[in-house]
Amino acid sequence: MSQPTIVLCNRPTIEIALPPVYTPYRNPSLGRFVRAHGTRGKNRTAPGARARGRALDGSLPAAEIVAGKNTPIYRLHSYHTKVPPQGIAPFIARYSRPGEIVLDPFCGSGMTGLAALGQKRRAILCDLSPAATFMSLNYCYRTSPDRLRQAADRITERLRDEAEWYYETRCQCGRSARVEYYIWSERFRCRECRTIFRFSEGGIDRQGRARQRLSCPRCGTAVGKQAARRVDFVPVAKSLVCSRCGRLEASVSRFDQTRLREINLRDQEGTIWYPTDRMMHAHASEAQWGELWRKGYHYSISHVHDFFTPRARLMLGLVWREICEYEDESLRRPLAQSFLDIVRLVSRLRAPTQGRPTHTLYVPSLNKEANVLSTFARKTAAAAKLPPSSISQALDHHLCISTQSATDLGELPDESIDYVFTDPPFGANLVYSELNFLEESWIGLFMNQDDEVIIAPAHSKDVTWYRGMMQNALAEIHRVLKPGRVMTLIFHNSSARVWQAIQYALGEVGFYAEAIATFDKKHRSFKQVTAPNAVGYDVVVNCRKDRSPLHRRAARRAGRAVPAEQHTLTPADEQIVIRFLSTLPDVIHSGSDDMRNERRLYSKMVAYCIETGYRVAIDFREFRKLLAKHFTDED
Repeated sequence: MSQPTIVLCNRPTIEIALPPVYTPYRNPSLGRFVRAHGTRGKNRTAPGARARGRALDGSLPAAEIVAGKNTPIYRLHSYHTKVPPQGIAPFIARYSRPGEIVLDPFCGSGMTGLAALGQKRRAILCDLSPAATFMSLNYCYRTSPDRLRQAADRITERLRDEAEWYYETRCQCGRSARVEYYIWSERFRCRECRTIFRFSEGGIDRQGRARQRLSCPRCGTAVGKQAARRVDFVPVAKSLVCSRCGRLEASVSRFDQTRLREINLRDQEGTIWYPTDRMMHAHASEAQWGELWRKGYHYSISHVHDFFTPRARLMLGLVWREICEYEDESLRRPLAQSFLDIVRLVSRLRAPTQGRPTHTLYVPSLNKEANVLSTFARKTAAAAKLPPSSISQALDHHLCISTQSATDLGELPDESIDYVFTDPPFGANLVYSELNFLEESWIGLFMNQDDEVIIAPAHSKDVTWYRGMMQNALAEIHRVLKPGRVMTLIFHNSSARVWQAIQYALGEVGFYAEAIATFDKKHRSFKQVTAPNAVGYDVVVNCRKDRSPLHRRAARRAGRAVPAEQHTLTPADEQIVIRFLSTLPDVIHSGSDDMRNERRLYSKMVAYCIETGYRVAIDFREFRKLLAKHFTDED
């Protein structure tokens, strides 16, 4: 059976597969799992089917679901997008029964599986990314905390001497000390006087904030950062721990510079393995290796190891080797997951004031090189605080995870799934194949980006291509879902054309949207916080598998695409928005939960259009202009 991954050799590896529960390729046990544990031919009527969209207790779904991310289980592993499991659980309880099968064909980190198992359901999880499905396994199947803690302690102890050398420094009292992190600064060359200066010298004002333009400390010439001539990065500060003086901050010393040169020489010897893959396996002649590549801050980054300092990649290589060779094979998977969790934390992607790097490949001009072994020890200690999985026996009776495309679920029989909850890629918002490349380079398994359902010009994928792929995926979901049963689709995007693609695809395959809500995850992503036209509230579309020609025709009408050349709002579009806003209270008090928050209102407007059968014809940018035109924001 074909595997949607590229396997590279000559690296320390572990067997991450756990058949029949999990495979980092198409799982041949999917069909067997459904035949053994499904309810085919039984309970074909959906819960709440007599009252469309109602829960088992007869109540309608909430108009707005709120579920925060600040829980230990949610923070255990970091992924680019997640729906909190406590927000998924009510939908699973509403639209399925205990023992039934819940499918998520875009499973990501596996939150649907976690919620389904917690609700006594069985779960099938699929994703195109091996990093995602491996995380799903480790989320749903957590090992004994004591055993994980002991294993991590052994690895830390075995590498203690190596780490002491890599992170050794001298305290101001003269004693040997341990560095917890270094701060690196980018250097630029002045176009006028040719002086090379650090970003920490010419890019930070007296209040410690980044300047809009760089200023040469010698001649005062100001230049935009994008136009500046970049040189390299150098360490400028450190945080150390001394047995006598405690923890303190200091500048980089001559001792540190000498040790760094020694580390660079050791790196050139090539005795410690770490991944050196060309980014996205692009051809050497291609400077732009992907959609996330930027001419400015990626000027010196063409391979995976370029995202790390020599010290960080060497220490990562040592930790990875210990994990791959650990004597208890059953602990290698959770140890490997903790390792993958820290890859970004110790990379050049992390800003000094950041807890975790943003879900981008942005390299800040000031970045933080954290102590690899200390970071690994803290991560495994946090994982060891959580209890083991509630289902540890007969796991293959409850869970099946497959690494494959959602557009081809051929192993699953027709009309065999009881409920689907899924959170598909949001158009051009995130390019998972590139974001996961750093982690996947360590396990040697890579996503097949040809089948990735995204919008990415660098990959020759536009909104038309995205609509076709989403339609294929939704058609497969429709095929495997039992008649009358429900798919819950969570989605958000600021583009009307992307929303039309979703509307069109739903109608074409035969789904009828019957209950709509908005989902507030409480904490925003980096892009949702910083981008002025990013939408911060997800729309929840509950769709029933319905063969009604009337419903299908209505959905098709709603999904008709707006011509690409149309950039202005039509009077009819404005009337739809005004009609929606007229359903809101006349006066809504301001505050952090203000319903007139533009992002929340846009998501609610999209929900209104889908529920009433209108085409989503207004981008978020145009929606904001319309609000400013017709409504007043009062204090």
